[in-house]
Order: sequence, then C-alpha cells, then structure tokens
Amino acid sequence: MTLPLILDITIGLVFIYLILSLLASEIQELITTVLQWRAVHLKKSIEILIAGNVHQSEEDSIIELVNELYDHPLIKSVNQEAKGFLTVLPRKLIWFISNLLVKLSLSGKKRTNSIFGYTKNSLGKTKVEKRSAPSYIPADTFATTLMETLGIPQLVDKLTESRLINFAHQQFNSIQNMLISLRA
Repeated sequence: MTLPLILDITIGLVFIYLILSLLASEIQELITTVLQWRAVHLKKSIEILIAGNVHQSEEDSIIELVNELYDHPLIKSVNQEAKGFLTVLPRKLIWFISNLLVKLSLSGKKRTNSIFGYTKNSLGKTKVEKRSAPSYIPADTFATTLMETLGIPQLVDKLTESRLINFAHQQFNSIQNMLISLRA
C-alpha cells in the first residue's frame, strides 16, 4: 500500500465518523425536543432547588409553588410555542405519546396528571392542562420571578417603611431630648 491510498482511506473514515456522529447528535436533539426532556428536567430541578433535597420535592406545597412560578408572565413569555395548524397537529400526536411515556415512567404519581401544571381560566377554575414549558430560563428571569412569587418586593417595601418610621421616631426623640436639655 502506498501512502496516498492510506491517507485517502483515513480521511474517508474520519469524514464518515464525523457525519455519523453529527447524525446521531441531531437524532438525539430531535427526540429530546419532541419529548421535552429538558423542560421536564428543568422543572424537576427547580422543585429540588426550592425543596432543598429530592425527598421533599414531591410535597404538594413545593409543586404548587413551582406551578405558580411557571404561571408567572415572565416565564410564560420565555416559552415560545408555535400556534399554527400544521405545527399543532403533529404536536397533539407527540403529546399523546409523551403522556403515555410519562404515565409509564417512574416520575411520581403527582406527575401523571400534568407535568407542567394547569392554567386557570377567567373564572379562576383550573383544569386546562399545560402541554409545554420552557427548556431554558435565564437566571435574571428566574430570580425576578421567584422574588415576585414569594412577595419579597412587598416585604422589602414594608421593612423599609418600618425602618423609616423607626428612624423618624429616633430623630424626633433625639431632638426632643436636646430641647429639654437646653430648657433646663
């Protein structure tokens, strides 16, 4: 064998390997997107983060808080779901298949009803099942949503108001003591 022939075979094998690895990556990405594995994993990770550990992440209060986070307008705006007829029809088939897979998986009984929670209608009643969620939430969006859901801005406002009133009373008492000492 000559050197150019060996070089041709090596280059051909490298290109075949690269093409097959690219094809495998694209197939994996397609399956991940269709079954929304990233979105499901992100929601479960948020539940674990808020709960503090895996065992407490199945509590109703944690799941309810995470569902409130996902109902926030900032997180809803991150989830850009297509709305056309040609995109909805294949998705309904995919949702049916993914619901079957979720019900067969060991992801917990509380997940069998809906992975991403329910939406509320105008009367405040729930039961419209959410079918999709974002697979990525920017850090600043998540932090803002979490603080607003927990009511931290209102708490900060109340604490600031309370501290300002206490400061005003202290200053008033200080001025009053100074005036009393000057009178004497």
